[in-house]
Amino acid sequence: MAVTKRLRYEVLRRDGHACRYCGATAPDAKLTVDHVIPQALGGSDDPTNLVTACEPCNSGKTSMPADAPIVADVQDDALRWAAAMEKAAEMAHSKYEGRLDYRNTFREAWDDWKVGPESAQKIVQLDSNWETSLDNFYEAGLPDWELKEAVRAAMTNQKVTPANTFRYFAGICWTKIRQMQEQARHLIDASPVPTGCVVISKVVDEIAERWLSAYQARCKDKGIDCSNVTSDSAAEIATALLEQGFSADRVAEAAEQAGHRLTVNMAEHLHGSLGDFTMDATMTWTTAWIDADVEGPRWRSSVPPVKAWADFKIELQGAISAGLLDEDILTACNAAGTRHEALLLGLPDWEGRWEGLGLG
Repeated sequence: MAVTKRLRYEVLRRDGHACRYCGATAPDAKLTVDHVIPQALGGSDDPTNLVTACEPCNSGKTSMPADAPIVADVQDDALRWAAAMEKAAEMAHSKYEGRLDYRNTFREAWDDWKVGPESAQKIVQLDSNWETSLDNFYEAGLPDWELKEAVRAAMTNQKVTPANTFRYFAGICWTKIRQMQEQARHLIDASPVPTGCVVISKVVDEIAERWLSAYQARCKDKGIDCSNVTSDSAAEIATALLEQGFSADRVAEAAEQAGHRLTVNMAEHLHGSLGDFTMDATMTWTTAWIDADVEGPRWRSSVPPVKAWADFKIELQGAISAGLLDEDILTACNAAGTRHEALLLGLPDWEGRWEGLGLG
């Protein structure tokens, strides 16, 4: 049986496109694939019996058996190559499964949204090349939670027609990818903090102290006894965030904000992180809105309309700026969404404030 073109290519690549007998390489020498043990002497077409050879070496060998060391050497190379190919196949299969999971996550998020009258609602049509687009987002490193957030943003934009929704969604994804790439460049350019040395211990202590000062100040304002509170947990979280690559300045800022909110969860206050509080609050509000079954709602839509989004954004920013507790804001967001309202009523120290924002 003749050696196939595919097998010939793999043997050439395995051997680095060089003659295994004399080391000659293309284009100085014409290379071919040779049987180490000639077929006339019972040699097979198995890769363990195939070797890259230049034309002079190949033609001069005729049917003479190859030296045992050459045979053993080629067999070892072939076995290593086979193992590497098997590993590469496993990695390719794992990546393929990852792409499938990524697509499924997108479809679940996309299919949750419907358009049309309640009696005849249907899924928004996808572009014919949607799978290719999703694969590109996956390869670019866009996390699946950002994917779901992009779906929500596209579906809730009332100015986008159903026919253009996917293209608008894709634009959001590429914007998010560019933002991630920019953040990655900043992280690469920033001088890393050496882990496990005296410097990082000092930095962690400073961040933990900043958190504790903010926490104590907030407790004093609220009349809360915090005499037993320590900064140990804050130090542990700060260390973990520094090791993930966040700069000391960003972690220190997040620590102060977390302390002011009487929480130790600094990740919530790192802009762009999975625990970003603005995103959590917004998702709480929109989810409650969509799930609510309201008789004669103020906003006659299964999703928040444009004006509701604008009003809610003002409300949320005001509540966060006022330093209200996260749990109180989330409770108010859920209640507002359930009522199909944008106003965050019922917040402590917030009564009447929404009137001043012109939302009454």
